[in-house]
Amino acid sequence: PASAPTSFEGPFGKVLHQVKAVIDTPRFSKDYKCNKIFYVLCPLNLNDIPERPGRTRRSQPNTMSITKKFNYKLVKSGNIILTATSDLKGYIVGQVIQLRTDIENKSGRDTGAVVASLLQKVAYKSKRWIYDLRTIAEVEGSGVKAWKHAEWREQILVPALPQSILQGCSLIHIDYYIQVSLKSPEVSVTLPIYIGNIAVNRVPLSPSRSIQHIPSAVVPSAPPEEEEAASGYHPMDNVSIPTKSHSQQQPFSYAPGLSFQEIRVDSEQTGSPNHPTLCLSTGATVPYYAEGNVVPVPTASSLILPPEYSTWGYPY
Repeated sequence: PASAPTSFEGPFGKVLHQVKAVIDTPRFSKDYKCNKIFYVLCPLNLNDIPERPGRTRRSQPNTMSITKKFNYKLVKSGNIILTATSDLKGYIVGQVIQLRTDIENKSGRDTGAVVASLLQKVAYKSKRWIYDLRTIAEVEGSGVKAWKHAEWREQILVPALPQSILQGCSLIHIDYYIQVSLKSPEVSVTLPIYIGNIAVNRVPLSPSRSIQHIPSAVVPSAPPEEEEAASGYHPMDNVSIPTKSHSQQQPFSYAPGLSFQEIRVDSEQTGSPNHPTLCLSTGATVPYYAEGNVVPVPTASSLILPPEYSTWGYPY
């Protein structure tokens, strides 16, 4: 039936479909039984997910900002303003998440590294809720110097993952998030996103609303009074953050055409300042450009992959 939920297999629960056949034999004889498991894929159209009141459309940029005050050197204080923006709120397998992060460091202390992660949260309903949180992909950028306004642009490839909503199943909830955080001082923002099977219909945006031209959520200003008294006014310089590492899980044979062949870079391109090093993520999921000596670091957890639909014969 149309209400049958998509097949799913996780560590604490699963959605399983199978057909059984039984031959009833006369009394005292052995019955003959057999069963065959099959997979169901109920495509999730990202355009059909109802919009929440007061929220922007899934075809528009998704943004979140937070301000945190912190102390350093015992008597000094400063502010960190962290803003993260993704180009969409819904993605399909193989699509690239375009992520922009703005960090305004209103302090005399350098920040720690900035990390962007694609997270999967699966909730299983039993006598109590059981949660399974996994890091699917992780990108790390450099820290921000004191009194700097930095911008970091990165992209994450969406690997083969179960869809966000198991329609017809009320016991298993699947959610995805993009989390951007600083290691020091500790501050993070979280962008909820959907992963489905039918892509979002992009609505053409005017240049003023395009993600490339989104105005900063903050305006550079003078440091706190105690800082100003000690060292005077510090103008905010705009800089860009280089990427240090980019890791994604070993990809999938489930979705054909998403694997990348090994790419070799000419030595003259590698050494040229105008041509950053072309790196391959762990598992060769997506090539990306980075400056300096970059070593991809794989995440430790294993993926929950959707069933292998492509190996099954008729009916498709």
